[in-house]
Amino acid sequence: MSTDFSPAGAMSGALALAAIVAVTGCVPLAVATRATTRGGLTVHEGAVPDGLSYRLWISPEATAGKPHRLAVWLHPTRDSGEAQVEALAPVLARHGWALLVPLKTEYVGWTSVEVKALFSRTLVEVARLPGVNPQLPMLIGFSAGGQMALHLWQKAPDAVSAVVVLGTVPTLVSD
Repeated sequence: MSTDFSPAGAMSGALALAAIVAVTGCVPLAVATRATTRGGLTVHEGAVPDGLSYRLWISPEATAGKPHRLAVWLHPTRDSGEAQVEALAPVLARHGWALLVPLKTEYVGWTSVEVKALFSRTLVEVARLPGVNPQLPMLIGFSAGGQMALHLWQKAPDAVSAVVVLGTVPTLVSD
């Protein structure tokens, strides 16, 4: 896993940008999206220019007046792990969470470029969907994704509501 996430504080800046865009309604990105229904949830799939493609699982009960907060999946190395984490989408939805699953062509850990693309481009676009609250997401990471979740939390602890790590060796980041 790459931990060259710099400059320091970039995650909090990206999340702040996402919140500003969500509130101010800046010009949307050109995004290819489609929505389907699976297991009682709405599934939005999109491709964001200079961002990561994604799949968002959200309850149809989530509305602008009662938005669901984001649980962001940070996948392991060599695999998306999407089948395992997407099985949790109905449980998360019952508790007011929408599940954001980034999709990539290669799963070889996380780079600073990918993290910035996820939080400054993809999350910004997902925040435009009805019923999504992008502020203070929960990060869920497995293996290398868990290490990245810990790294991001260490860099900007006030930018996330919670960090869930599975099968991860805790690592400390030095400035």
